[in-house]
Amino acid sequence: MRLADYPLGEPEVLAALSNWLRLPGRRMRLLALEYESTARIHPRFARWRRDWAHRLEFLSPAEPPTSPWPSLLLTDSEGVQWLDAVNWRARHSLDTTAWRASIDVTAQRCEPSWPLTPLGL
Repeated sequence: MRLADYPLGEPEVLAALSNWLRLPGRRMRLLALEYESTARIHPRFARWRRDWAHRLEFLSPAEPPTSPWPSLLLTDSEGVQWLDAVNWRARHSLDTTAWRASIDVTAQRCEPSWPLTPLGL
């Protein structure tokens, strides 16, 4: 499942993300292969991220991945792994230790992506 497949442009989702990010110490890290389709499909989200840039981190792989990336949504206490995006099948877990380890390894091979303004402008 691509990042663009999530309902990021929905007003309710943006309000929930804003409320979550308002809490002290909250940060959100997004890892995706590319952000161009997200920006095109979800212009509200692209605009919203400008207000929260100080709490958001967008990463993409420095080199093309050799295996498929998992589609995970992790919070402090739980997580969801998308198994089948077409049929909306997912796995929920309160123990996200293995998922976090996988994401940390992946994030180490990533670089910052989707800047607010293009370089040089």
